[in-house]
Order: sequence, then structure tokens, then C-alpha cells
Amino acid sequence: MPPEPAPCQIVVLCEGPADLRTGTLLADRVLLERLPQVRAESLESARAWVGLTPGASFLRWASVRELAEKAGLRLHGQFDGRPGDPDAHQTRRALALVQRVAPGALGVLLLRDSDGCRKRISGIQQAVDSGKWPFETVLGVAHPNRECWVLAGYTPRNAEEQDLLRILREELGFDPCEKAHRLTARSRSQETKRSAKSVLGKLTNGRLEREEECLCADLPLLKKRGREIGLTEYLDQMAVKLVPGVSDATA
Repeated sequence: MPPEPAPCQIVVLCEGPADLRTGTLLADRVLLERLPQVRAESLESARAWVGLTPGASFLRWASVRELAEKAGLRLHGQFDGRPGDPDAHQTRRALALVQRVAPGALGVLLLRDSDGCRKRISGIQQAVDSGKWPFETVLGVAHPNRECWVLAGYTPRNAEEQDLLRILREELGFDPCEKAHRLTARSRSQETKRSAKSVLGKLTNGRLEREEECLCADLPLLKKRGREIGLTEYLDQMAVKLVPGVSDATA
């Protein structure tokens, strides 16, 4: 019998494990919805989330400069005659590094918090547009941060959670699940009232499994609530850019 095809390699560029879990769980949701031939139990054979070092499941943004220097990559200059916006140079280094180390990758997930700076989105896009990369690129910039993506899928399950959400709506003056873009990326200690981290912590009691339940909400709900927080664009780009490649590999 011919050997089983290897899973599609998809490099994940993110800030840490929480971003990895959030971004890849949502990506898998899109793959499973769009590819009837792929089942949840066979996902591992269809795609692999990888970094650029042995055994790594993601590449940290903070590690890009050092790895690029070790690889002998020296990238400077403007972007189409303009200075780079925030994250433009770091993203270009990362993409060049993937091209050097993992040229056979199907794609790269560019997961990043905007931290309230929407120019990070344009900076990352500048880097994507600056070269002809041999892989697809999917922008996943959460505005203002990852926690807002989780909040977009939050629906109260019982009376206690309904009360929690009602109290938060009254304190904030808006629904933090429907209008998560109005929250801030500050830590709980810096600005408790409008901190997305604080709001999510109160609604989920800090439980990871409750976060994952939010991310498993119906995709139409996530897209509806996700327009201002970068989530809708991320889900749409997954469908357009990576689903066809995984589909071809699993056909």
C-alpha cells in the first residue's frame, strides 16, 4: 500500500500558548466545516501546526529576530517606498525565515494582538505584500486582544452566567460580547472595568474549558460579533487561503 500522505505543515506565528490554542481551534473549526472528508478524529493527519525548531508547535514573535540573525537574514528598507508601520519589519523577517527554513509549508498563521494599535494590521499587511511567498498567509490580528475573540462566542449557559453578564453590561454601558472592540487590552490591575482580560475572567471564572466552549460557538455568531475585532477576517481568510490546500492534500 502507498504511504499515507504527510499532513499539511502550517507555521503558527504567535505570542504564546494561549494564542496558539485560540487561533488553531478556530482554524480547525473552519477546516471541519468546509471539508466534509476531514473528521475531527483525523485532523492530525490532515494538518500540523508547527514552529521552526524541532518539536515546536509555534514560532514566538519574540524569537524571530534572533532566529533570523542566526539564519543570516538581513532585511532592511522601506515597503513600497513607505516606512514600515508597527510589526512590518518583524513580520517580514518571520516570513523570510519560514521561506528559508520551511519552504514546503502550506501557510503561515500570523496571530497577534493589536493592543489597541490598529496600525499593526497595516504593518503586517505591508510585510505580506512585500514579497512573493511560496505559502499562504492568514492574518489573525485580534483587536484589542485575544480575549475579545473568546468573548465573541460567549453565551450564558445558566442563570448565574446570565446575572454575571447583566451586571457587566450595566457596569460597562454596553454588551462586552457583542461589542468587545470597546474593551481595552490593559491588564486587570491597570484598568479593571474595561479590561478584556478582566471581563473574560469574570465570565468564565478563569476556566480554560469554558473559554474553549466559547470558541466552539456557531461560526455565524462568531462572524457577526467578530467584525470589529479581527475575527471575521481571520475566519474568512482561513476559508479562502488554507482550506483549498488542505482539501487538495486530503482528496
